[in-house]
Amino acid sequence: MNSYIPEHVTLNVIFSTLLLSAIISIIAGTVFAVFEVPWHGFLRQAVRNSIVLLGYSFPIALIGYIAGYLSTMGRASAVAQVLPAVVALIGGLNIYVFGTDSKYRALIAYCVCVFAGMLFYGTQYGAYKRDIEQEVRLEELMKIEARLKLKRNNLQLGNDFPSWLLGSEPK
Repeated sequence: MNSYIPEHVTLNVIFSTLLLSAIISIIAGTVFAVFEVPWHGFLRQAVRNSIVLLGYSFPIALIGYIAGYLSTMGRASAVAQVLPAVVALIGGLNIYVFGTDSKYRALIAYCVCVFAGMLFYGTQYGAYKRDIEQEVRLEELMKIEARLKLKRNNLQLGNDFPSWLLGSEPK
């Protein structure tokens, strides 16, 4: 069976989220630098923007990824639990941003996009992992069943398992 090592799972989540956040920050920092400075100071501004945006995007991406991943790994419906919270969060941010005279409109829009993208990625990855783990679990159960049947045949006990083992009377 697969063994879960919490430290490896945690490091995988953190490093994959950090890598995706860095890629998103570099792209967004470069796009923002195009609109901020002329071409001679473009590279310095793009690097500065990317570093600042990474500070904002990593925690947002981590929250979005974990929310998406955990909602699909559970047995309850992800749409009924996570989607209303996400819509309320985005609606509240829209009211704040467009209801006040905020100079951080572009940053808040960037963070909402990062959150939505990582939430989507987390749900897709979580659903994929759940399906793979379920398939591996069923294969392991089939191997255990085959070993038990082989042992029962070797001991000449027959193919039917006793009722006390199954928890019910045989039919």
